[in-house]
Amino acid sequence: YKRAKTLLKLAYAIVATVPGVPCIYYGDEVGAEGYRDPFNRLPFPWGKEDTEILDFYRKIGQIRKNEAVFKGGLFKLITCDSELLSFARYKDVEFVVTIVNRSESKYNFEANMPLKSCETARKISVIKPLSAYILKGKGDVENLELDFHKNDN
Repeated sequence: YKRAKTLLKLAYAIVATVPGVPCIYYGDEVGAEGYRDPFNRLPFPWGKEDTEILDFYRKIGQIRKNEAVFKGGLFKLITCDSELLSFARYKDVEFVVTIVNRSESKYNFEANMPLKSCETARKISVIKPLSAYILKGKGDVENLELDFHKNDN
C-alpha cells in the first residue's frame, strides 16, 4: 500500500500538470482500493479516508489554481528517460516545471535559471527517489536548461 501511494502521487503530479483538466477515478484522492471486476472499486471509504493522499491532491489543486500557466499555458518536454521526467508549462515569461523521479536513486539538480518550489518557495537542489516537484521560474523557457546528476550516496 505504501509503494502504491507513492506511485499514485507521482502519477497525479503528472496528470495535474500536463495540459488539460485532470481526471481521477472516484476515490483515488482518498486511497480507495479495488480488486478484480466486479470489485474493481469498493464503496467510498467514509471515515477511513487516507488524509495524506487527500492533502497531496489538495496541495496540487492549490498550485494549479494559483499558477496562470495551467490556464492555457503551453507545454515543453525537457527530460524523458526511464528514471526522470521533466516538462514545463509556460505563458509569456512565467513557467512551471514538473520534475518526477521514478527511480530509487537520488539526483542532484541544477538549473541555469532560478527555480523555486511552488509549495515552499525554496530552491530545490536534490531530487529525492520516487518523488515529484513542481517548481516556478521566470524567463524564456526556451533557454531553460536542467542538469541532473545521479547521487547514490
